[in-house]
Amino acid sequence: MTSRTVHDAKALPNEFRKAIRHLRSGVPSPAAARLITVGTDTVEHDLRKRENAWIESGFRPQMAFVLGDWGFGKTHLRMLLVDSFLQRGIPFVQDSVDGKTGSLAHLHRAVPRWMESIQVGDHTGLRPAIEAERQHQRSIRSWCAKRKSAFSNNLMRAIDGREWAWSLAAGHQFQFPDYSYNHSKALEILEDFASLLASLSKAGIVLMLDEAENVSRQHDIRGRRKTYDTLWKLAGQRHLLSFVFVTERFFQQIEEDKQRGTREGWSSWTTEAKDFVTKSDSIPIAKPPRLNSALAGALVDRIVDVYRAAFRCSPPEGLKEEILDAWHRTATRSVRLLVRISIDALDCSVV
Repeated sequence: MTSRTVHDAKALPNEFRKAIRHLRSGVPSPAAARLITVGTDTVEHDLRKRENAWIESGFRPQMAFVLGDWGFGKTHLRMLLVDSFLQRGIPFVQDSVDGKTGSLAHLHRAVPRWMESIQVGDHTGLRPAIEAERQHQRSIRSWCAKRKSAFSNNLMRAIDGREWAWSLAAGHQFQFPDYSYNHSKALEILEDFASLLASLSKAGIVLMLDEAENVSRQHDIRGRRKTYDTLWKLAGQRHLLSFVFVTERFFQQIEEDKQRGTREGWSSWTTEAKDFVTKSDSIPIAKPPRLNSALAGALVDRIVDVYRAAFRCSPPEGLKEEILDAWHRTATRSVRLLVRISIDALDCSVV
């Protein structure tokens, strides 16, 4: 995974200023993550192997967990993945899971949101992505004619100029009411779109689902069962690859629910929900690197280099040591905290 380095872009200070603004605000960006990343080569290589296996052979389950505590590098790793997908033109969706309306128990509400937010190269959303494929319009029409599904029929209508059909192709008609049969219809739309993209040599769709540990915040076991059902169905789709970002709380909840399901004879569990909690240990786990003293020092060096390239300045002597000393005295010693301490120290020290 290649990207612009600090040394490449001294002639482009605006790029580095944008990166510093993102780091200062605590809102990460793919470019900022790539510029300051240290120690992530191994985990990126492992995740890239999962992508290649998905593209080449369609392994099952098509899912990987990214495990880490809050502030310890999951978001950073997600931004590195985004950077890679953007460079290679792989379609992807980013979404945060919560315990209420944004939970995976409501797949029929999530899919339209994903269809409208999918990034395919420089384009965001179903319609811009399809309209940008001007050279592939004949292939798209051919695919729709062969598929004969709700998605393909509505997409053909939309391409032919019926504006209302774009909404139907994205699955908005399944958002309400909350009937369970709408879940499967919404999933079919997502897989159909992924299949279409795969036919255009774009592999399919990568789903990046953040904060999935919020399954524990759902009202009761019924919502969690629906979420587990959704996750296993997503893992079984040929043209979808899911990276699920979690903390340890996610696995603790799975273990509790597995014990409960066993105790109650799996009453009211779907086969997919049961399979997820009983087979989730077959899904690979990737972990962002923990910061030791050497990596922490290297990270501060990267941040200082970006700051220097952005503002054509020289940080004072001994600032790195002061930053590391302040970070070592914190309770968590998290990656996110080290980045914030570094930016704050540079802002206050550089004239």
